[in-house]
Amino acid sequence: MKKNFWEKVLESFLRNSRFLILLPIISLVMLFFAIVILTVFKSFLILQKFDINNISSAFLGDLISILDIILLGIIILIFSWWIYELFIDEFQIKKHQGSKAKLLIIHNIDELKEKVTKVIIIMLIVSIFKQILSFEATNTLDILYLAISTLTLAIAAAAISFRPKNDE
Repeated sequence: MKKNFWEKVLESFLRNSRFLILLPIISLVMLFFAIVILTVFKSFLILQKFDINNISSAFLGDLISILDIILLGIIILIFSWWIYELFIDEFQIKKHQGSKAKLLIIHNIDELKEKVTKVIIIMLIVSIFKQILSFEATNTLDILYLAISTLTLAIAAAAISFRPKNDE
């Protein structure tokens, strides 16, 4: 069946409207770069306070905060790559780049959920670890809670690296 002029115009408009998604992609990439720059700046500020003889839990908490911010930046980068691949075009990975660049390429929503979930779990582990640094036990029940939270962190870390044998 032959399409009339208005059907062709409408299809062309819809097909090309996908390029509007470049605006949020560009803003996400700019946000990622801002996070990287601010993280570097914050790292320099923290290093100025660094004293090898007196490493406090506040200093370690600042370092962990930087890790948390970097992980947030990774999530933003993953989303920007995924949106680009979903709406615009797939990235061409060169052979010399190997599996490093393939980590960011996502072909379907399940892969996105898996990768983002892993990064979020790592962010939660980092946040809980930061809380543990400032934790002060006052009785044996507090120590039990600390042990349970540490065990939970270990289980979460093991669950992230778990891969069923049929996926290999």
